[in-house]
Amino acid sequence: SMDLPNWLAFALGGAALGALLGSGDFAFVAKSLVLILLLPYFFAGLAVVHAACRSRKAKGLLLAIFYLILLFLAWPTIVVAGLGMIDQWTGLRRRLLAAASERENE
Repeated sequence: SMDLPNWLAFALGGAALGALLGSGDFAFVAKSLVLILLLPYFFAGLAVVHAACRSRKAKGLLLAIFYLILLFLAWPTIVVAGLGMIDQWTGLRRRLLAAASERENE
């Protein structure tokens, strides 16, 4: 159970804007701030992945493969952070958990 505050999206947007439009030390600090502010979204994305794997029979194997991919490739971390952002706006994880509990009750 993890809910991110709404102001985090605005702070991330401001930092991203500063990273794009800034120069020199300001841009460096803004880029670093973007990475820091993306971290909670990454963890929320991991929660979405866990919720998606919850009702699968081979959830342990799926999660192990997923974490191995994360270990060896860098780009899936961006996808996971994007999942975290989508989850904050749409409640994707709650829907996945509700669908998983329905399958378990059948």
